[in-house]
Amino acid sequence: MITTPQNIIQAFGQLIQTMVQCRDVYLQLIEAAEKKQKLIMAGNINELGSLVKVENVLLAKFDESERSMRHAVSNLQQALGMNAEEQVPLTEIRLLLEAEQQEKLLHMQQQLSHMAKRLQVITENNQLLMKQDLAMIHDMLDSVLGSGETDYIYDNPKAEYQAKRPSGIDYRT
Repeated sequence: MITTPQNIIQAFGQLIQTMVQCRDVYLQLIEAAEKKQKLIMAGNINELGSLVKVENVLLAKFDESERSMRHAVSNLQQALGMNAEEQVPLTEIRLLLEAEQQEKLLHMQQQLSHMAKRLQVITENNQLLMKQDLAMIHDMLDSVLGSGETDYIYDNPKAEYQAKRPSGIDYRT
């Protein structure tokens, strides 16, 4: 591919467009995670199940937009005259762009990074809430049904009764 300013501008525009798509999916995932948190706290299992289906669709969209972004990065590398098969970080590619493009790319990278961290925090909180709910349910079941960890041992009723001493010390003389 011949490197021309027009090719670089087109490839850069494609990259920014795919990054915007990723950002939009991140926003939807964050909204879903926040809604999920409220549903977990409210104990609304029915709506939680349908929200999980929505999240799965969003994750598929995110996967698709992330692949598109990798493809756009590859196209930009080719437009800049780099070997597209090498995995070059966006920070290095950014250095080869014009100042305005560098700024825009940096801004998009920061937005995506911030959203990823925010989604991670919300997801970790949701996992903790789910663990607490499961622990509480487990405790309630244990209090109602008894502990499931109790060992039931069958004693043969015809066997000779053997008294068990509480300690290993024999006080007989």
